[in-house]
Amino acid sequence: SYSGESLDQMNFLIKQYAIRYELSSLTVSDKQSIRAPKKVLGLGFSNDLTVDGYAPLPGTEKEINSLKASYKGTFINSASKEQFMDLSKDYDIIHLAVHGESDTLSKYDARLIFSSGEDRALSTSDLYLAGLNARLAILSACESGSGMLNKGEGTFSIARGFALSGVPFVVISLWKVNDKVTSKLIESMYTSFIDDGHSINKSLDLAKKNYLQNADVYFAHPFYWASFVHLGEDMHFEDQGNDYLVYGLVVILLLLSVVTIKKRKRTY
Repeated sequence: SYSGESLDQMNFLIKQYAIRYELSSLTVSDKQSIRAPKKVLGLGFSNDLTVDGYAPLPGTEKEINSLKASYKGTFINSASKEQFMDLSKDYDIIHLAVHGESDTLSKYDARLIFSSGEDRALSTSDLYLAGLNARLAILSACESGSGMLNKGEGTFSIARGFALSGVPFVVISLWKVNDKVTSKLIESMYTSFIDDGHSINKSLDLAKKNYLQNADVYFAHPFYWASFVHLGEDMHFEDQGNDYLVYGLVVILLLLSVVTIKKRKRTY
């Protein structure tokens, strides 16, 4: 209940709990065992062009460039749907910083909008043809988790399309989001997720808490920070580069053991 305190002082639920949501179909589907060989794919929207009525998104370029500077992968500003369809099957983490639109009248017309190419709208039906092997999709776009609500089946959003295409972990937005604030939240989430080793759910939770600690009365309103939620199971980032290092050390130790054994046999 509201007790009269200002928004930046309110005891929001996330200050006590880390919250995630589950898509019911994921609980009965087979766990995804395939991991794509490449790490992060980041695709953004143009920051200086209005495309078919869709305004530029300067914050998306900041997101993509920040990822590019810190992590291994492929990162494209002003990306196209064709690039998504060609590249996405090869990446373990897919980050899409583009425009998004829900559709409350049709189950399958929610979409993500790219800034390049002839066909710029990525729909659920396209996802079924993409052959995704990703474990995590971060949909840094408006309304990626909203859509037509069907009784007994839930919301038909573009995020649902990712989940039903085999992506077990999805970060989504529930309404139209502020470009600048979204960029800050996503960058903070990645720092916790990849640099600090927290799970994706914990990382999103920490990003929101960090944002609230520094927000004024106006920007502490849930409209700015509460839109993004975690759908599906939890996961930790696994650096394949570190895996290779561990494997290399194991091989070296085995070789040294073999050499030592041979020397001992020659001595005796």
